[in-house]
Amino acid sequence: MSDDRAHPGPSAGSSEEAISSAELLARAGWLDLLDDLHGGLCHDVNSRVASVEALLHILELDGGTAGRTEVYLAPEAVRLAELARVLGHLSGRVDARAEAFEMAEILSVAALLHARHRTLGTLEAQVSPTPQVAPVRASRPRLLRVLLLLLAAAGSGAHAAGSKALRAEITGTEGWVELRVRWGAKGTGPRGPELLAGSAESLARLLALDDGGLLAEEDALGLRLPALGRVPEPRI
Repeated sequence: MSDDRAHPGPSAGSSEEAISSAELLARAGWLDLLDDLHGGLCHDVNSRVASVEALLHILELDGGTAGRTEVYLAPEAVRLAELARVLGHLSGRVDARAEAFEMAEILSVAALLHARHRTLGTLEAQVSPTPQVAPVRASRPRLLRVLLLLLAAAGSGAHAAGSKALRAEITGTEGWVELRVRWGAKGTGPRGPELLAGSAESLARLLALDDGGLLAEEDALGLRLPALGRVPEPRI
């Protein structure tokens, strides 16, 4: 297989680097994706509120005890708490400073948000068990947005390939942490570079990496980030 890796764009300090993160996100299709995420999240919140109101009405008519109230309402409280957590991640500032964290952690949040997508949420994002890999250092909100855009692009590939799910996997090797999202068997549906046409450069620049990048392969999209503590290779 040829190396279809989409390398990052101009490094910091170039004349084109003045483009804001918001503009790069817009170029990558973030605003359209955000509309679909907001639509799905609003539907989810409204469903939870309607469920709570209906349960309270039933309990009022039934003269339910405190114990029964807990049994009926506790699951809805858990779902609402998860929604609040997901919304908290989505509201993070894209220019937040970099910090160290496990890639699996941010992937799990992205999968929860993807499940709320208005149209692509029916495609389950299956996350493979993650082996022990080193943490990465990045801006959580920025990386989350890139992952959501990759999941949406892979979701389009899954629809074209007739697949019912996305498969995400994280691997670590020789100072790198790699994440790939696959949408079907090789040779089915569009290829990775086609799915990222027009957005690959913006996504890569959003990551602001000198020695990592975006992965756009025949049957997968993903990221290749330097593991925390990795010594950069000397420039020639």
